[in-house]
Amino acid sequence: MHDAFKEGETLFAEGKVDEAEKRFIEILKSDSDRKEVHNNLGVIAFGKNDMIGAAAYFEAALRIDPAYRDSLDNLEAVRDATAGKGRYPGHDIASERSLIDARLAIVNTFGNKFNDIYQAYFSENNQVRVITPRTAQDLSETAAWADIVWSTWCNEATVQLSRLADCPPLATNIRSYEILTPSLMSNVNWSRVDGALFVADHIRELANEMWPG
Repeated sequence: MHDAFKEGETLFAEGKVDEAEKRFIEILKSDSDRKEVHNNLGVIAFGKNDMIGAAAYFEAALRIDPAYRDSLDNLEAVRDATAGKGRYPGHDIASERSLIDARLAIVNTFGNKFNDIYQAYFSENNQVRVITPRTAQDLSETAAWADIVWSTWCNEATVQLSRLADCPPLATNIRSYEILTPSLMSNVNWSRVDGALFVADHIRELANEMWPG
């Protein structure tokens, strides 16, 4: 496993970022408590301007070691880079002309600092509710209010939303986090999902390999 980690770092140093990312993801499949691996994946996500993914990886590393200086510094860099911008994967969901003045519900299960940024950015053209659901009723009430729902993580909330009989158009993000929790992906009713936002082409390829068709 140590050799795989060094190989990933070597690939990254050589500029083979996608190959390095795949190597680090493979390591997490068998050892999810490697703070250095989460941090490296966060650095890669940051380099691809995937600020949501970067923050998630750095926060995962800090859950393992709250004093891990590399991830503390990197998470601060994400905050600096996103201050006042609020532009993330999925930002175009509410920017199309047909969705101007729509009721947009944004479901962020983790309830982190991005909630305020989502609210500020999308409220320019739409009525917006950003929620951190606590119960199934929270999700059903939100879906009943909304014209469109964006679930920022493909997790239990997306599973439940996709199984609501009256759920409006639904979109969700797919990153390595979701690929590494296939039980969640398999439980989503994909026939009710109108948009899947992959953070990178190789993540889409991994998903297609695991769930052909």
